[in-house]
Amino acid sequence: MVPAAEKDKAAVFVHDALTGHVQRREVVLGPLEGTRFPVLQGLAPGERIVSTGAAFLVNGQAVALFRPETRLGAGVPQ
Repeated sequence: MVPAAEKDKAAVFVHDALTGHVQRREVVLGPLEGTRFPVLQGLAPGERIVSTGAAFLVNGQAVALFRPETRLGAGVPQ
């Protein structure tokens, strides 16, 4: 699901686990469901997308995934 405020963009950054980079990908959104839009086309089951900080990314950028068990996750309630 994509937040309603982002519907007009119709694109997400998909993380490639093999390279550690993200790629911007256009997606097709369905009708509004509450405050979110379902993604109907453009993603495969299990693909990871960027959910925070996407506005600061560029296509092909290397990223580190957030892992709660690491120092980056210290102090984050689970």
